[in-house]
Amino acid sequence: MKERDPSMASADSPETSRRAPASPLSTPLTRRRVLGLLGASAAGALGAPGVHPLVPVQEGEVWQPRFLDSRQHALVEELAERIIPKTDTPGARAALVHQYIDWVLSEATAEAQRAFVAGLEWIDAESRSRFGKPFLDLGAAEGHDLLGRLASAAESSGGAPPAEAPGEVGVAFFRDLKRRTIHGYYRSEIGMLDELGYEGNRYLSRFDGCQHPEHHAWQPA
Repeated sequence: MKERDPSMASADSPETSRRAPASPLSTPLTRRRVLGLLGASAAGALGAPGVHPLVPVQEGEVWQPRFLDSRQHALVEELAERIIPKTDTPGARAALVHQYIDWVLSEATAEAQRAFVAGLEWIDAESRSRFGKPFLDLGAAEGHDLLGRLASAAESSGGAPPAEAPGEVGVAFFRDLKRRTIHGYYRSEIGMLDELGYEGNRYLSRFDGCQHPEHHAWQPA
């Protein structure tokens, strides 16, 4: 499972069975924690090829965004990939997390939709203010700097905020986007199969029972 950066560390113990190079924007997430967050839906059926398994589409239908416009969609795709980048397993882009986020937003309340769009606008405004260009035009180091500041501020609770702490809108948006990205990733085919190693429900063609002879002579008291 992908290892998260200590700047966004959780209280879970490090129980991951496979570790990849650390992402600078993500917290340690254990297999137990992920499955606890996702519940039974992590074992759901996989969807159509080229579509996130939780996004409903008609047979033969080509996926199209339901809520986000093309610019917003491209920005969400890039932000999600920076939160869960490609390492020894594919990242959020390959897992089609952007499709999941768009679908969830299309079913969300108007208030949640407005807050998310405001967050995207904040990201671009902050990027233009700091670097003179929109986020999608930033280099790797510039994008890391902007999102790293958000990650640090999002993880600070009480005490003094980080120097030059970003605004509340940006911090709230980053928390929300990170949560949606994690949920979408570990509900995807890549997240379930490649990352968590989920093998589906299987049956045994035979069951040999207990193999300990000393147990066979047991009698109830």
